[in-house]
Amino acid sequence: MPTRHRLTSPTNHLCSLQADINREADDFEAQLRESRERMEADRAAFAAWERETAAARSAGHFFKSLYQSEAEAPASAGLPSDDVRF
Repeated sequence: MPTRHRLTSPTNHLCSLQADINREADDFEAQLRESRERMEADRAAFAAWERETAAARSAGHFFKSLYQSEAEAPASAGLPSDDVRF
């Protein structure tokens, strides 16, 4: 006795394909959302690093210029030279 193959209806097949496509779209949207959240967190971390670096760099230059030794100080530090006559 030959086996009868049961044909699936085209509607069921289309519904199954649409369900697969929707599942893939949901997965893609979840990956996209995670990527955007990670990118935003990276931007915030980078901005914080830039602020900290700028503050540290500015503080370092400010205090280094205040406490220069005489050997490190530039020759013309804004003081009048000895040969200026009044």
